[in-house]
Amino acid sequence: MASQSKSVRRSGTNMTGFFRTWRAAAEQRGGFDITLLTLVLILLALGLLMLLSSSYPRAFSDTMRSETGAKPLTMFNHQLLFAIAGLFIMYALSWIPMTIYRQSARAIYLVVLGMLVLVLFAGKSGGHAQRWFQLGPVTFQPSEALKLAVILLFADMITKRRNVMGNFKQGLLPFVFVLIAPVLLLALQPHFSCIIIIGLIALTMMLVGGMPWRYLFYGVLALVIVGVIMYFATD
Repeated sequence: MASQSKSVRRSGTNMTGFFRTWRAAAEQRGGFDITLLTLVLILLALGLLMLLSSSYPRAFSDTMRSETGAKPLTMFNHQLLFAIAGLFIMYALSWIPMTIYRQSARAIYLVVLGMLVLVLFAGKSGGHAQRWFQLGPVTFQPSEALKLAVILLFADMITKRRNVMGNFKQGLLPFVFVLIAPVLLLALQPHFSCIIIIGLIALTMMLVGGMPWRYLFYGVLALVIVGVIMYFATD
């Protein structure tokens, strides 16, 4: 009985220590950006609604024609599970100190570049494109990871260069050089829509980070050139 009592007290002490540590970490971490969180939830909800409205009629029709027992809401339920999992992952990642993200930004960028090269040789092809890795029953596009890598690296670069963002040589060219390699690799897949998305992400971050609006012309011109190439070089 005495040993059991000691065990109970010890576990209670451990739990108390855990909650104290958690509370201290929460105070150091700060609160959520409620505006940003609200926007994320709104976009997530709109995306799920659009998926439901676009997939339900076809899924219902396929269900009526087949005898597999598939349900019209299968695609929606599948995406809903990923959305819920994403929210939990988002919450977990929010506890990682910002310094770790900044220190690992370049490493993540280089790893993703390596995956973009590898997918050209060992990736799964389909629809005249080769941009997927087949991981068992799951397919993965390195270009999706590239969006995160660009956001992390640009955020770190903008933080370090915030005082020279108005300078063409120091505040614009370094960001352009960062984008050259992934844009060329995406063009080889080809994946022009991702190039445009990456370009819009980059332009938005640089404008928010202090890049003069007059440089926006160069970014828009680059996106137009990509669009023209896409129109004439692909089906």
